[in-house]
Amino acid sequence: MYNRQRITSITTWIAGTVAVAVALLLPLGYFVVSYEYQIGSLEAEGEMAGQVISELISANPELWQYEQIRLEEMMARHRRDGHKDALRILDRHNRLVAESVAVLEPPLITRRFGLLDSGEIVGTVEIRDSLSPLLLRSGLAALLGLSLGAVIFVTLRVLPLRAVTEAEKLLRESEKRYRLLVENAPDALLVYGNQVFLYANNAALRLFGALSAELLIGQPLLLVGEEFQQVEDGDGAGLHQELSLERFDGTPIEVEAVGIPITYKGESAVQVILHDITERKRLQSELTDKMMLMEAALAKVKQLEGIIPICMYCKKIRNDEQSWQQLEAYICAHSEARFSHGICPECFKQAKYDHEET
Repeated sequence: MYNRQRITSITTWIAGTVAVAVALLLPLGYFVVSYEYQIGSLEAEGEMAGQVISELISANPELWQYEQIRLEEMMARHRRDGHKDALRILDRHNRLVAESVAVLEPPLITRRFGLLDSGEIVGTVEIRDSLSPLLLRSGLAALLGLSLGAVIFVTLRVLPLRAVTEAEKLLRESEKRYRLLVENAPDALLVYGNQVFLYANNAALRLFGALSAELLIGQPLLLVGEEFQQVEDGDGAGLHQELSLERFDGTPIEVEAVGIPITYKGESAVQVILHDITERKRLQSELTDKMMLMEAALAKVKQLEGIIPICMYCKKIRNDEQSWQQLEAYICAHSEARFSHGICPECFKQAKYDHEET
């Protein structure tokens, strides 16, 4: 189910996590990489200086510690270009022999390397460097990380929530349009769940003759048949059939019913659509009755139509075989009529007169 507060909380948590990660990882990553690089450079410089000084010691093992000026010149030549660091040379008794003086701001990092004479340690070269520039640059990276984290936080929180707000607005407008469509639909729309009706639109009220929705809401399934219970239980994908129902006043109605499984307020339900076909059924019944009457009438009638050739004297009729038939025989053959012979009053007088004359 949609929960705006939960979505806001989750979005804020994700945006805050990403923002904090960026704000911390950027300066921390910069510091770690730069620190490792500075340590590596310091150790490389110390090893090089130690090798050069060890060569000088090997050339003059007895008096090397008294060549202070030469040692300071060698340390100055091996200093990194434009970089302030401090080199100190100590003898085996840890006494200072020479140093390159440089003002370094704490905190400091120090590395020491042994000075060898024929494989024996006779002194130590000590190199120092300041971490202050690195910490300053890391602080600037932290400020950049905070700014970037703030931008990321605003982007990841505001934009998704704005999109959610727009989607929520569109959803509400869509629901409003759908509700208006359902409420004013010409067919009865009902929602059935938990063996009772949960919703009914205006057309459903008119169909059942209910004065208010409360008369339908909560009514049992007997109104539309038990088949829709199978749809709710998941026994079928849908249902489409014709049903005979009754209005609240007892008037019978015929409907075409469609049941569709849906989710209503988080629970399984069935959307029932009822289309009133009472008038259509009545017209179909009347049409069927009239068709039966018409077929019965047609079964009893044979029509004579067209021009019938008849003799003007004997009144015989010429048939399709070009032979002449008595009028009675022709009509009996082409219709359902039958003749019963009799005599009219005028013919009776004439027949009586002719008989008396004979």
